[in-house]
Amino acid sequence: MIKILILLGNLLPPPINKYFYKFAGVKFKNINKCWIGIFNHMDNYDPSLIYIGENVNISFKVTWVNHFDPTMSIKDHIIKNYKKKIIIEDNVFVGASSILCPGVTLKNNSFVSTGSVVKKDVEAFDIVEGNPAKKIDTLVKKD
Repeated sequence: MIKILILLGNLLPPPINKYFYKFAGVKFKNINKCWIGIFNHMDNYDPSLIYIGENVNISFKVTWVNHFDPTMSIKDHIIKNYKKKIIIEDNVFVGASSILCPGVTLKNNSFVSTGSVVKKDVEAFDIVEGNPAKKIDTLVKKD
């Protein structure tokens, strides 16, 4: 059932999609104060590992990966399987076609540019871009 809910969330337009994510187990600080664009690909392995804060804007086609399990394809080698949380704090923007890897935290007021691959935490007020995502600037509050 979780896989179906995530699939529907991935395909349905906003704002309907986030309710399917919530039913599947994604945790929201306040579901009414976030935006998740269409065609996101949210990992259905364990949606309860994903937390989304307030005033968060996730653009379209963002990929969320919270686990790593290659055991079926590589049977003759020891490779550690794992699952980790993805935490998005308050006032965060994630640009279109970005990838959020297992274990990352996007801290308050951070900004991920379009097409970035986030493999490490993004600090508060940092603007990151690239593959892997690196800090390029700092958000400055308007006067």
